[in-house]
Amino acid sequence: MNGPVAFKVLTTNKTVYAVRPNTGIILPGTTCGITVTMRAQNEPCTAKECKDKFKIQSVLVSASADLNHITKNVFDKEEGLSIEEYKLPVVYLSTALPLSLESEQANTLLTDGTNLNFSQVFRLI
Repeated sequence: MNGPVAFKVLTTNKTVYAVRPNTGIILPGTTCGITVTMRAQNEPCTAKECKDKFKIQSVLVSASADLNHITKNVFDKEEGLSIEEYKLPVVYLSTALPLSLESEQANTLLTDGTNLNFSQVFRLI
């Protein structure tokens, strides 16, 4: 990685999921924790019905960039910047899982049968 990376996390269903922080800057060699919270639903979606996804966008930014520099235009493909995008489907897991999952496992998103967490996504860039 050549420098800091700005990121933005989007969801296809803003009424169900809250993402914090949904934007930020990650310095080389560091990680950033992201919390996805599912809001209470009147009728839960089943695993077969769920088509929700998250899209993670990232782009290299200058070393002097700060959160004030992360605007909608930073992720606009027309600006000529090389924007990386990863689409992650939501996968519901059984509530019968043990409550003693380690934090690394708890932060894991499953995509195509592969364990992938947000910090690994940003290390791929």
